[in-house]
Amino acid sequence: MANKVAIVAVAQIGHDDCLGKNMREISYEVSKDILNQVGMKREELGTIVSSSSDFWEGISCSNSVYYDAVGAYLKDSTKAAEDGASGFIYAVMRIMSGHFDNALVHAVTKSSEIPSLSTLTNLYADPFFQRPIGLDDISTAAMQARLYMDKYKITEEQAAKVVVKNLGNALNNPYVHKKGEISSEEVLKSPVMAHPIKELDCATYSDGIYAMLLASEEKAKKLTDNPV
Repeated sequence: MANKVAIVAVAQIGHDDCLGKNMREISYEVSKDILNQVGMKREELGTIVSSSSDFWEGISCSNSVYYDAVGAYLKDSTKAAEDGASGFIYAVMRIMSGHFDNALVHAVTKSSEIPSLSTLTNLYADPFFQRPIGLDDISTAAMQARLYMDKYKITEEQAAKVVVKNLGNALNNPYVHKKGEISSEEVLKSPVMAHPIKELDCATYSDGIYAMLLASEEKAKKLTDNPV
């Protein structure tokens, strides 16, 4: 039977507090916070799984920029490109394998230090036919939205309620960059980015970072009274 895995500590820094600091600074802060929570030293970390995007950070091997700041110096470490959720699953499997009794998961994004996402997502497109017409994240999402709305008979008013719900759900989260009490009318009246996508439909370009310490069942009992 596979080993059980628990979350024993979590550290996070939201958008506002990330601004003005570089990736190394905030990576050190969350990792140090994690170790302080459970009374561990860096040398006791088993493995490090990090997640960042070379494309979004504008740096090849983007993890190499902050790895030592996370605590990965001379550690068995790896990267799950772009997806923090994949990094979490990867770390869980490393502990389940029995090779490690703990794993530090780390994910970071710094939209404030890169070109606009429209510029970057346009570069995803085919260079001969799609880039010249200006395809980017918003225009592509707009075409998908139009297709979905036509197929399932969804109105713009119904779509606006999703924005109202999501921003309202975020009100009590101190780390969220974009939140608020708004009405469907405000969503519908916000500037059109690419029909039917409006400004309030769009995600905000944000900075953020988190770290999470996972541990095997036996190790978790030694590190915290409240494993998840």
